Amino acid sequence: MNRLCKLWNAHAMGSCRVVKPSRALARAWDRAEGYTWAVIVMIYGGWLMLLAATNWLPLWTVVPALAVTAAWHTHLQHELLHGHPTEVPWLNDGLATPPLSLIYPYSLFKRSHLEHHLSDLTVPGDDPESFYVTPDQWARSGPVRRWVLTAHNSLLGRFLLGPALAVEGLARQHGRLLLAGTPVVWAEWGAHGLMVALILWGVETHTDLPAWLYVLGVAYPANGLVMVRSYLEHRPVANENERTAIVESNWFWSLLFLNNNLHLLHHERPGEAWFRLRRLYVDHREDLLERNAGYVFAGYTDVARRYLLRPKDSPVHPLRTS
Repeated sequence: MNRLCKLWNAHAMGSCRVVKPSRALARAWDRAEGYTWAVIVMIYGGWLMLLAATNWLPLWTVVPALAVTAAWHTHLQHELLHGHPTEVPWLNDGLATPPLSLIYPYSLFKRSHLEHHLSDLTVPGDDPESFYVTPDQWARSGPVRRWVLTAHNSLLGRFLLGPALAVEGLARQHGRLLLAGTPVVWAEWGAHGLMVALILWGVETHTDLPAWLYVLGVAYPANGLVMVRSYLEHRPVANENERTAIVESNWFWSLLFLNNNLHLLHHERPGEAWFRLRRLYVDHREDLLERNAGYVFAGYTDVARRYLLRPKDSPVHPLRTS
């Protein structure tokens, strides 16, 4: 092959270069987003195998693994809504649609998350993913509600209370639209409800896992794990560049969150595939941390050490007066 290249270069004035097969395959794998396809296969295949395993393994071993898989699936949905692994939106959306963690319709998640990227981060009423309330909302809250909101701003509180508050928020916001008979909302939630019913029916009738245990032991903690990732990814400070965090985590959390723990980098390059973020972060770490004023954590153990039981800040947004 090298001899052929020399002849070609000598007589055709061309540019011929031998590429090692391993390097060529690596490039093809990267261009095809092979790592994302591998995650897709592992998540759906693993979920089905774990459900089948409930017929012969103790549930106390399978249920936590299912919860981790469902949380992983939510982060896969995040990757798919940002245009991966293909350039065909309907294909990406089809791969993301099954609601393994039950709570959110994928279409709603996609819409609100893309709005989040364009919003005034953390500001309630503008950022659809804000966990903060306005001073008026706080003033209208009773003592129990205030305690819940404050506890929700600790890491353990976010894990335990976050999914319930998310369901409450969806019920309040979309319940009014459903009662008003809004056709689009009915279609969205109708399709979602049908898929959730099919999943729970399949679990109940074809596995030894009761449907109620899937809801409480798989879906609820799966959404809690997602809340762990989103717990402190944004803070309400005046300088927008300093609002978004970096958590330098180990391989387990990084894979579970598909590197979304490098959240500042994701916001700066939302179209970048998840498996390229780690190298980009290593190459640009100093610049990133300078831009976000050192809003960085040494891993989720570091986050837990600081905020497991202590609220990271007030639930009242400091930049809003109403």
